[in-house]
Amino acid sequence: MLRLMNRVTDKKKWHVKKIFDDDIIDRWRAEAKRSGDVTERMVDWIIAEVRYKAEMFQFIDMVIVYNGDVVKSDTAVPESTRVTLKTAAQALEDAMSPAKDFHPGSDDKVVDLVHPSLFPLVYGRSRILQDELIGIGDCFSKIGCGEVIPVPPLPRAPTVDELPSGMTYVEWARWPRETVTRPYSNKFQWLPCDVELLGPLTGCKISSYINNLHPRRHQDLYDAVEKVISCAIPMWNATLSPLDNRYRDRNPRPRISYTPFPYEPLPEDRRPQGNRHDSPRRLKNAILPEPETFIPPPLQGIDLEMHGDHSNLQVIVKLANIELTPEKPSYNGGTWHVEGQMNEHICATALYYYDCENITESRLAFRQESLFNSSPSGPNDQHEWLDAVYGCTQHGPQVQEIGDVVCKQGRLLTFPNTLQHQVQPFQLADPAKPGHRKILALFLIDPNIRVISTANVPPQQRDWWKDEIYRQHSLSPLPVELQEQIMEDVDFPMPMDEAKELRLELMEERSAFVEEQTTAFMSPTFSLCEH
Repeated sequence: MLRLMNRVTDKKKWHVKKIFDDDIIDRWRAEAKRSGDVTERMVDWIIAEVRYKAEMFQFIDMVIVYNGDVVKSDTAVPESTRVTLKTAAQALEDAMSPAKDFHPGSDDKVVDLVHPSLFPLVYGRSRILQDELIGIGDCFSKIGCGEVIPVPPLPRAPTVDELPSGMTYVEWARWPRETVTRPYSNKFQWLPCDVELLGPLTGCKISSYINNLHPRRHQDLYDAVEKVISCAIPMWNATLSPLDNRYRDRNPRPRISYTPFPYEPLPEDRRPQGNRHDSPRRLKNAILPEPETFIPPPLQGIDLEMHGDHSNLQVIVKLANIELTPEKPSYNGGTWHVEGQMNEHICATALYYYDCENITESRLAFRQESLFNSSPSGPNDQHEWLDAVYGCTQHGPQVQEIGDVVCKQGRLLTFPNTLQHQVQPFQLADPAKPGHRKILALFLIDPNIRVISTANVPPQQRDWWKDEIYRQHSLSPLPVELQEQIMEDVDFPMPMDEAKELRLELMEERSAFVEEQTTAFMSPTFSLCEH
């Protein structure tokens, strides 16, 4: 039902005409019922809910497509903002050319324009200001200031439930400490920027520098990112509202029922010794649970301006391109993951697809854990309904692949960090020409928690510091050779080669975490037996 509603709301002018046209509805109804797993009452629910979504769309400019909540909008970001962002990002690309920063391990297909894994907070290396906040205007004057942030102590020994899957205490104790995968990193943290909330009619303002984006050289890009964040906030409100409403239940689940079909008795010559097959057996065909009448959900929900620090948010910013060529015409897709590690406290993501050219349809897929205790009950030997109702199997992982969303140009997409997501494969539409997909990714920090941000950590990029030294003529009385020697001999800020080595170390740590997380994610299985 959810996937059908997602498809309907992807159609052009779905909210203006089609969902209210009875002839079109009759056609959709017939197509849906031909699938064999959609009943008349399900179609009634779908039509009622999509009509409700169409009415709400006139006011909120977004569509909730999957419970969770995944929210999409093709109109939340004005076209003028998209063009401004595209132009400003192109200026950044031109400044980086020809030395593109290809993401390690991407086969030179993913270009990092702004990535939080470069120059992150490094415990035991980065400097932090304890008693003052750094603004955009004074960030350069603070370079090199502050104290080195100490390495956090190693965590306590885990409980049995916290051990990696299949590991015993003895095995854990024998492992070198640096190889134990932990949800909290004591080595690195991505650095968000602080975002000041100005009110529902005036949007927001970035109040500390975006890590790896020079605020003086790329002011236009800062302005564009601010506008997209302002557009994302109402959608983040919708995405996070279910997490704040414990009593939300869109569709009560009735008990699974079964229809009995006795087998024909086996012929005598095929009947084994004994009478095991003499009694009738059941073919267990699950009757799909029918939805009740659609009732519009309550409009109450989260308002980020009323949670945590009411005047500020923290947002991690990433700009990245997937660039394909006739020599490398396809992208094979990404891994299943959630964003960041636990010490970053990312609660939701916003992805804005601001430029797509000469590529086939691109999608982002989602999956979630299914809570076994909330599953319908039935006899222990009857579990065929798992596949029919939940898309799961007996003794299979308690994981539901809930669907995907098209990632087209101009679309803004938000989703909570409780869902794993995966970029699906795509390729060049015309294999003789190059193509690309460019995104702005915004990772929202839990507004109830404040993490170390660029308001606390002065810029760590040595080239930023060099430019500032030259701009202020601080070393101009000295010979050029001596100026260069001084700049190379300083311990801080970090040179680019060190930053890239640390990036590889960070990626290795996170890859191990994602692998362990996926193992844990897939380990619980459905089992309806009580012994």
